[in-house]
Amino acid sequence: MVSTATPKWEAHAITFTVTSKGMTGPGYIADEHFLSGVDAEKMLCSRQFEPTTGVITRVMVLRGPAFIAAMRYPPNLRNYAYARGLLLPRMEVGALIARKFDHADLNAMGIKQIRVMHTPWVTEFGESTFESTLTVGFHMSGSRGEEWLHGILLQPHMPFMKSETEFCGFAFEIPD
Repeated sequence: MVSTATPKWEAHAITFTVTSKGMTGPGYIADEHFLSGVDAEKMLCSRQFEPTTGVITRVMVLRGPAFIAAMRYPPNLRNYAYARGLLLPRMEVGALIARKFDHADLNAMGIKQIRVMHTPWVTEFGESTFESTLTVGFHMSGSRGEEWLHGILLQPHMPFMKSETEFCGFAFEIPD
């Protein structure tokens, strides 16, 4: 679970790889390794979550403070990544990142969360439509940190809060 070497930031980005092992969404939910929120569980059990086996994905995490205010809107952030040749990762990559790093790794990276900017999972509540992305992070429970995989609901016209982007990284896929 814990990475052997915590990646280091270079030019507001870190890169690493994750390898899929064929675990299904319900398999991740049942895994005692990390906690998952209700929205994350819905995403992991959706048809959009497609487990693969043996797929190596190169990931680039862009550090939040590197973005100017206009980039904090989800569509603008995706366009920023596209302009740099990055892709939206599979939803599965969020679960793989949650298994790769623990809270000590995130602390060493100087962040509290990694937002995985996969193809948005769209859900509706009343008249509002939200995009959801998986977020890997940690929270403190008593004296120990616990890793969690959480679904974050986003409205495309609403920016990430400045406080979110200061301590957050945004994960994209590096194409082969």
